[in-house]
Amino acid sequence: MSELNSERLHRLEAATDLIVRYPQAGSFRGLIDGSGSLLDGFRLVYATDNLESEFNGVSLADIEADCPSLARFFSGTGLLFHSTQIYREMLRSGTVQLPIDYSVGFDTQIAEAFRLYEAGKTISDWDRFSNLIQYVTRHNFNFEYSFYIIEDLINAADLKNTRPFNTVRALKRFDFINSVSLLEDPENPIFTESREDAGRRACDTLASFLSSDEIKRSLVRRKTLLTVLVKATHLFWQSRTEVIRNLSTLINFSLDHLGRFAKIELYFAWKLLKYGEDLRFFGPVCQPSEGAMSKLSGMSWDLYSIRHQETMASYSRKGAFFVPFFATLDRRLKELRDACPIRCLLIDDHGQRLNMIFADELEFFADVNAASDISTVGRLRNPRAKMERLSRQVADSDIEKLLKKTLDECRSGIA
Repeated sequence: MSELNSERLHRLEAATDLIVRYPQAGSFRGLIDGSGSLLDGFRLVYATDNLESEFNGVSLADIEADCPSLARFFSGTGLLFHSTQIYREMLRSGTVQLPIDYSVGFDTQIAEAFRLYEAGKTISDWDRFSNLIQYVTRHNFNFEYSFYIIEDLINAADLKNTRPFNTVRALKRFDFINSVSLLEDPENPIFTESREDAGRRACDTLASFLSSDEIKRSLVRRKTLLTVLVKATHLFWQSRTEVIRNLSTLINFSLDHLGRFAKIELYFAWKLLKYGEDLRFFGPVCQPSEGAMSKLSGMSWDLYSIRHQETMASYSRKGAFFVPFFATLDRRLKELRDACPIRCLLIDDHGQRLNMIFADELEFFADVNAASDISTVGRLRNPRAKMERLSRQVADSDIEKLLKKTLDECRSGIA
């Protein structure tokens, strides 16, 4: 008998709970062997500081050491991988060749460096940029610049603003750079595609992004994240010692206005509520001020970069594993990784679901339980309501109104 959608979702949640509760110092083999059939048909990318040789892991620390501009997505110094097929092959032959896709995303700052590079202009941090482009070329990393386009999409829609077009054109030309010349003489790159041809591809790409329903949903998700972050900031300014009470308010805010338990957004907000003053990433918004308000939008994009990489992980070719990095010339994203350490990704290709699990998720849910009264628990555990929440999408106009209202409330707390 085939597995029902609700049954598969329940098994994914049970597997997630198993990983959350499994000791981080425990062995990967112990986790897999102790999972029974919970992981059947799922893929697991698991961060660890203790690579186990029989699993053919990947050292993230070595990659960051060789290319400091790359910020790893996962918190551990290495990665281990599991799927039913790979595990069976490993047990049969003792070894297995892992199908891995490495990808590098980046924001507007790195994209601007590419535009200057293609135009033959000076880059302020040339040494780090040169190291970045040579490293990813030498190791055949894929450039993934959809996050930059989404972040800059408002400017791209302005026909008078040619910078986004010129930037995407430069990125398109980099697809056709002579890799030998780049490695031998990076200051004088040889492009094998004309600007005109790259420009036509850039136009197609920008037009596709501007008309894409999926990209529009991505922008709604980023606004949703910003809305929750603003609400959390307001609560933090009002009473920073009332962590559980503030978290309770946020959970009900999510259920009432977003129609769902927005786990990732609530996790980020929880880190601000509980550890904001101890984490450098959240430092700029800890004190009420207009300056802090202006920082929230940029901070939401940094946080959304995690959500975007999580989404990209589910798009990797069937059976393969996606190892994302993010290129940065400042320290914010590495501070973010330290603030919100990602332990693993659990992927259900058949059900088209993905769970991102943080290293301190057990503590997070302990606080969620403490913050949830009987009524909230009933709303969260109702199976039918849970399935309805998973399929519900909030309209952009509704999020826009909610964001404006939440921003106004937050500004009211500035003396």
